[in-house]
Amino acid sequence: MNNSNNTMFIDRSNYCISILMEDVKKYDVLTSEQERELCERMKTGSKSARDKLINSNLRFVISKAKEYLWSGVDFEDLFQAGSIGLMEAVDRFDATKDVKLLSYATHWIECELLKAVKEHTKYSNAKSLDGTVSADVDSRKLLEMLVSDWENRADWDIRTETAINGIAAQVAQDFCPEVAQLWKDHITMREQGYCMADVVKKNNVPEDYAWDKVRCINSRLLEKLKKKKLRV
Repeated sequence: MNNSNNTMFIDRSNYCISILMEDVKKYDVLTSEQERELCERMKTGSKSARDKLINSNLRFVISKAKEYLWSGVDFEDLFQAGSIGLMEAVDRFDATKDVKLLSYATHWIECELLKAVKEHTKYSNAKSLDGTVSADVDSRKLLEMLVSDWENRADWDIRTETAINGIAAQVAQDFCPEVAQLWKDHITMREQGYCMADVVKKNNVPEDYAWDKVRCINSRLLEKLKKKKLRV
């Protein structure tokens, strides 16, 4: 993304945030007692009580959505995703527990935000014409080929973590520790919904350099795997 486009994106997002903040200011922040009262009314089928619980907490959705602007997802879409998470939390919330609604809602809001980011990443990758998709596919293929060999280990998370660490150790031998860390971040961060722009920001390297290294590493490791010379 060039600087002019980035500025347009930020300006547009700031405008949307300002408009939404003006709207949500109409609703007061609720106390714990008010939350419990509204939840009790919800149980009797009060739609107005549910709406008030949601609208009074939209400030928090805005603040969480702003944290994900790095993803390139339009702020309106982030806000919508966060609002869905908030509504899910409101419908599930148990006011008899000694916890504030927002403390409970954070998990649901962030789940929906991450889902929106991952969908955006998939769509962006699908449109890519510069070979980055194949680099991602090869990275995932390499990992799955290694993990599938471990028939006696049932926990996928443990298996993949071990495989990633093993591959990174191989990369450190073939290249250097810095490149190994770059490859490791490429796998782990993008699985979490981050994009390569965030990976290169963390590693302080140019994006073209990062993709070139990932493609080169994948090619070499896949060749080793075919020859049964890669073990993790």
